[in-house]
Amino acid sequence: YQRRVRDPAFCEEHHCFGALSVYRISFGLALFHGLLSLAMLGVRSTSDCRAVLQNGFWLVKLLLLAGLVLLAFFIPMQFFIYYGWVALIAGVMFLFFQLVLLVDFAHSWSESWLAKYGEREENKAWLQALMLCTALLFLASFVLVALMYGPTILAIPGDLNSLAFWSNLDVG
Repeated sequence: YQRRVRDPAFCEEHHCFGALSVYRISFGLALFHGLLSLAMLGVRSTSDCRAVLQNGFWLVKLLLLAGLVLLAFFIPMQFFIYYGWVALIAGVMFLFFQLVLLVDFAHSWSESWLAKYGEREENKAWLQALMLCTALLFLASFVLVALMYGPTILAIPGDLNSLAFWSNLDVG
């Protein structure tokens, strides 16, 4: 089905409302946040007059967002077939950037607490806190993975989803 959604002839005949509606809403949201980020370029503090845009004018921003999403539904369908590919590439780049930020945060947190532990010998609480947080976060990740995959692999034992899950778990 996904291959047919990206085929302009198929979408013109069958309209592809569901998939292309997601692209239209995504385009409106991306345009809204792009305009806000351009408006915030160069703002260094909350005393800047443009900082009020970031922290206030909620009704105006909500109406602008709704208007941009609504206007996206008047753009021809052909545009959104190509926009889907741009959104896919931008989404992968966004996820990669977020992953880099997450790893940087974890590394800075670990370095900070290890530096506090290394200042004096009696600061063992910082190392213990770091080890406890690490263990709790690993436990939480295992529980969340089990909750995410549990219904899928327990629904029909021996199906292709279970095979894919266990083979990926073995490889990982």
